[in-house]
Amino acid sequence: MSKRSASNGGEDDGQLRTHFTQFFNVAVIMDDWGEGSVLLSPGSIRRALLKRTSRLPKFRFDSSKHILQISMEWKQQEAEYQTISSSDIAKQVGLSPGRVRQILRLSNLHPAVQAQTLDLIAQHGKSVVPERLLRHVQRLPLATQFYEFTRLLGTN
Repeated sequence: MSKRSASNGGEDDGQLRTHFTQFFNVAVIMDDWGEGSVLLSPGSIRRALLKRTSRLPKFRFDSSKHILQISMEWKQQEAEYQTISSSDIAKQVGLSPGRVRQILRLSNLHPAVQAQTLDLIAQHGKSVVPERLLRHVQRLPLATQFYEFTRLLGTN
């Protein structure tokens, strides 16, 4: 059985000769081979990441806003730029990474708690729902958050 090889121009000579002088590592960007998938070398990936990081959104800590509003804004920006970390956000806003994660966790509150908090803030100002109360409620299971929130606020 004769084999062809790239080293002999594809001619039949009965031998398979292969020579590997270089190795290339490649990575697939995207989850599937559908439309828009790209096959890149590690150097290209690094350049693409550097380009992407140069266009990061500007995170701001606006003290005139309620902490939940800030959390929801940051979470939305973080979702758009999945490569950004809490450390990156912390450098931009001048807070510790732990404090940034603490703020971002508030966006995981039950949607009804978020909606009611935003309504109360709009009606009565940002001091009506303290951050400490939201942090306490956020630690609870999602199913009990709204009940505990209304109980602590004294609203039904």
